[in-house]
Amino acid sequence: MALLEKVYNSRLTLREVLKDEWSTEVINDVSMEELEIMYNNQNDKSIMGSGCNFTLYNRKIPSHKLHVIYYNFPQLHLTGPKINKTCCDKLTAMYKQDGIEADDDENMFEKEDSILVIINEPVSENIQTNIETMYHKGLDELSSGLNPILEKEMKENNFEMTKYYFRNVHILFIDTLYRNHLQHELVPIHIPVRDKDEIKQILTDTNSLIHQLPIILRTDPMAKLIRLCPGNICKIIRKSEKSGESIYYRVCK
Repeated sequence: MALLEKVYNSRLTLREVLKDEWSTEVINDVSMEELEIMYNNQNDKSIMGSGCNFTLYNRKIPSHKLHVIYYNFPQLHLTGPKINKTCCDKLTAMYKQDGIEADDDENMFEKEDSILVIINEPVSENIQTNIETMYHKGLDELSSGLNPILEKEMKENNFEMTKYYFRNVHILFIDTLYRNHLQHELVPIHIPVRDKDEIKQILTDTNSLIHQLPIILRTDPMAKLIRLCPGNICKIIRKSEKSGESIYYRVCK
């Protein structure tokens, strides 16, 4: 499959997968010709330079942003350089830091912003490990507390999340986004449960403590697709002609 077609399909998949949690209206329908113009619209900012990158705003916490970054994509019809550990260093450098004034403040990420990184190669074990290290170090940056605006929006919309929900970073190989696996007939339905009251109700219904639930890792392919964070519960619905519908719960670690 040609690279431009992969980008095209990934946009459609992300728009479908993210639409319940994020305002995806900015992911417009475009022709292949329009997408090629966007793709080639590079600028001198190495990370946010691709014209295919976009930023989404959370539906319940409008000031919380998700930056979708097509990282290190090559020119069309060329093979790009391999991703290495400097990827995470460059992404981390895009974040604002408390007490430090940036030279290019407008193009910096707020310290709570989340990132979804798309790369044009399989995610190696080393890169995944570096992403996890980046995520946990990012949580340390939030130890001083969240932006009061985010706190206010969470209370107003009755959607109070822990710090683990913020600065959430995941990385995906673009080939995994050629279609929406959440809608594949052979894949059980995976639903993220983040609301505290819903989680409490699940634990009551299953007569369980949260640490007694089976685990789904943050690095699980489906967990990455629905952007789970530690403490979330994944509701998994399996359907079969013989046994009907079965529901399972996993806690994200």
